[in-house]
Amino acid sequence: MWSAKTAGSRAVVEKAGAQINDVEKQGFIDAMKPVYEKHITDEVLKKLVADVQTVQ
Repeated sequence: MWSAKTAGSRAVVEKAGAQINDVEKQGFIDAMKPVYEKHITDEVLKKLVADVQTVQ
């Protein structure tokens, strides 16, 4: 259902003239790694970050 909803929403905004940019996420992931290593030291936060990273 999520994919259908996002596809429909994308079609609506593109029809209205918006330009959608797809980005390469790996650069952002790589840039954040040292930030996580330095600041995310609590096990609960580590799990939260890991959970967020697994979301597609």
